[in-house]
Amino acid sequence: MLRDAIIAATENMSRLYELSGGVVHDGEKGAFREFFMAELIRPYIPEHFGVGSGVVVDAYGRQSRQSDIIIHDHRLMPPILLTGARGIFPIDSVLAVIEVKSTLEARHYQTLVEAGRRFSPNADHNPNGLRIGIPGTLDKSKATYPLFAVFAYTSDADKDEFERLQAQVPGGNEYIRLIGVLDKGVWSKSDGVYRNSNIGENAVKFLVQLLNKLENTAASRGKYRLQDWLWQPDRT
Repeated sequence: MLRDAIIAATENMSRLYELSGGVVHDGEKGAFREFFMAELIRPYIPEHFGVGSGVVVDAYGRQSRQSDIIIHDHRLMPPILLTGARGIFPIDSVLAVIEVKSTLEARHYQTLVEAGRRFSPNADHNPNGLRIGIPGTLDKSKATYPLFAVFAYTSDADKDEFERLQAQVPGGNEYIRLIGVLDKGVWSKSDGVYRNSNIGENAVKFLVQLLNKLENTAASRGKYRLQDWLWQPDRT
């Protein structure tokens, strides 16, 4: 029954997507399509997770680009600012970031990789990346960084999206680890390729790949300690 509910919700989302095609203003059209995807996700996450959009920041003054969908954990840290669903979110509470495209094109990948790079934990090769400030629960007090994913309603290519990503930005799948194209399939760094023309099945697969990672990511984060954000003597 749950699977059928997701498929029905996806079919409704697809109809709303088609309807929004009549909106002339590109910014408003994009906002509608981000909202449709957020509404698909929201019913299937625990109450302690929130779905918003805006900017992710760290305790050292770094910030992300504007992010279409941000999944965060209320238990870890509250948003710094929140108006409706738009806000400023501390990276310590952010579990996943999703960029939404109407039609995914090859030219988008450079910008998408640059956005995803902000959430990479590799400080040596990524000096501008955001840093989690509160010690985590993994080895050497590390924490799992947010999953960066791309969701598109359609794509202008029939080829494998990870192959296209690699061709446009070699090594880009280190930063974009999940791609879903509603009418074509799902590409996951951890789970391989799933090709299907059925939009409902693709939505189910994308949500499974996305949502399964949330609790593990949350569990890797340290407990709420506001002092780690209010006092950071080594701001590098």
